[in-house]
Amino acid sequence: MDSTCVLCRPCFFNSIHVKHNYKMHTSSGGGYCDCGDLEAWRSGAACSEHQPAKSGDDVDSTTEPEDATSSVEDELQSELNKLRDHIESLPSSLVFRTVRLLKPLVSSAVVCLNDLLQGSRPITTLPLSHRPGSSDLRETLVSLLDVLEDWHLSFDDSEKKSPIQSVVDLWSSDDCVVNEAADSPDVWDEWPPPITHVPLVLPSMDASELDEDSWPRTAPKRRTAVDVEARGLAQLARARRLHPQLFPPRPTRTASDRTAASHAFVVILHNNEFHNYEQVIKTLRRVMGCSTQQATYHAIVVNRDGRSVLQTGLSVSQAAKTAAALMRTSSSLSNRPLHCSCEHADVYNMAMFFTLFLRWLVHLSEQVPSLRPVICHTLLGLFHSDSSDTSSPQPVLPIVPHGEMMQPHSWLAATLERHCLTWRAVRSETLRVIMSVLLREPFFRRVFAIQFTRSYAKLLQQYVYDDHTETDNLIALSCQVFTVISLARQLLEHNSVLVRVISRLEAAFDTNSDVLPDFYVQPSGQSAASDANGENPGTPQSSATGSDSSCFQFLLDTLRRANPFEWGSSQTLQSASPSDSASMDSDNYELGRVPPEPRVLVWHPGSTLNRSRFHPFERLFEVLRCTSYVLGSLTNVRPLCGNPPQSPGWWNSAGRGNFIEYIRSFLRLLGFVQV
Repeated sequence: MDSTCVLCRPCFFNSIHVKHNYKMHTSSGGGYCDCGDLEAWRSGAACSEHQPAKSGDDVDSTTEPEDATSSVEDELQSELNKLRDHIESLPSSLVFRTVRLLKPLVSSAVVCLNDLLQGSRPITTLPLSHRPGSSDLRETLVSLLDVLEDWHLSFDDSEKKSPIQSVVDLWSSDDCVVNEAADSPDVWDEWPPPITHVPLVLPSMDASELDEDSWPRTAPKRRTAVDVEARGLAQLARARRLHPQLFPPRPTRTASDRTAASHAFVVILHNNEFHNYEQVIKTLRRVMGCSTQQATYHAIVVNRDGRSVLQTGLSVSQAAKTAAALMRTSSSLSNRPLHCSCEHADVYNMAMFFTLFLRWLVHLSEQVPSLRPVICHTLLGLFHSDSSDTSSPQPVLPIVPHGEMMQPHSWLAATLERHCLTWRAVRSETLRVIMSVLLREPFFRRVFAIQFTRSYAKLLQQYVYDDHTETDNLIALSCQVFTVISLARQLLEHNSVLVRVISRLEAAFDTNSDVLPDFYVQPSGQSAASDANGENPGTPQSSATGSDSSCFQFLLDTLRRANPFEWGSSQTLQSASPSDSASMDSDNYELGRVPPEPRVLVWHPGSTLNRSRFHPFERLFEVLRCTSYVLGSLTNVRPLCGNPPQSPGWWNSAGRGNFIEYIRSFLRLLGFVQV
């Protein structure tokens, strides 16, 4: 059994595994029940409750799949046909109503949970109603406002009530709190670092290169009250620009309205995994003057949900001053400051609502499993492109190949781009949606695996410079993706997953390496070809003459002969002409290969942090675990059917070529630590 496979309690006690020898232990959780997954179990894949229907009475549950030798293309086409048949089997009116319901909710969730993150560069400047595929979104939202107005006027004393203000009326009564110029590049905080930045071995040097103090980065660089206020106003300005129907300006016709409009900001404390409870409680008591019980409550909430509201009903200047004081005081109690911000109450409330919407989406997929593919379509940004005419022979939902399913402004695209910038509650619900919705469908599990592999370098960069642990990061899903045998095989052939995973670590070794010292370099009197052919004798007298022979010199010769091909390759490249060397350097740069001269990783003793789990360079070694997942899946490919001499094998030219390229990259990686 694969160590990553799990069963829920009902499935376990209704399976054959309950009679096997097993051990129980407490884990951090995650994933989903693997009952029924033939790739996860060698025998007894399904319990008695989820056993698939059999045509005969004597068919064993341990029967291997008949298509063990099918190609990747056949598997992709089979999943595509099954998805199309399932969508067509559903009533078209049901699919249309489901998409009609989920489209504005999913699109608005992308805006509130990803586009409105403080200090982030806007993903797009287009309002939600003007984005591609959102032609009918404005009409849907307006219809919802009409329904709300009809409900408001349906009471008996409706003549005493004033009708709900329309969007135009609300815009005419702007509270003048914010303007469009507030959302400018001056308040944007580019984080995490761009993919072009490679972590350095020394954390202090890495932090100084990025103009940071130390790791982890727990708060923005600009932490004054002016900066906090600017970020809060920029967030509100972006909200009203991107979604004016969801964030209308508050009316200011009366004195109470003006007071409520100007005192609608809250102070929020954000979580990180560096500070402990004592530091948070001490900071809150010193700045806010609250009791120990109140400070403990906020510390518990911020650790559970990722953020907690400290004060409400403040003006933007009051909220900014309080947040700045908390960050300033916490930096004096600890070497890293706490992260506090001020937000408009409407922005905070909508973020809370759509966080609960993600939780409801998981519940919907569990209660109505037949609608799970429709939910996956909405998460990928593929909506119904036609009208409500259900008699049309056109497909109800667009179905395209796996690699083309995700749209640019979809929920999954925004999640892969900015998951590390959200707080713990959103991260947890996002991981639940991915595992309980996308990964439960074979077609969309492969879609997510493709997009996860394509974005692996970006996701790894987010994890390296994150102030949270691995369990709160998307990189933790590599166990759910790379341990699936069929996915690992397809990712190797079509996406060169092994090279993508290891290339980031190879680039980091190259950046933190130095030219091999001269006393390690092969003597000029010896030829690289003789070393490669094994002609150099293995005695100390062959590497030095007379009194120069020593055990140390013999050790150097042994190390030099341990990797003769790399020495020979570097010697050949060094002896090439200048023009050829320039072209080779450019090619090597494009392929992400090491320079021609022998280099070695420079590791500084004592460079680790006191809490090494936030060491950016050490976090890069997560790629080794992901590599082991892929290699383990490839070695567990099911045996070929038929006679071995007649079996063609699952290694095609693309898979073989990508695997050989990975071996080359791995050997280059070992070349940095060969001495």
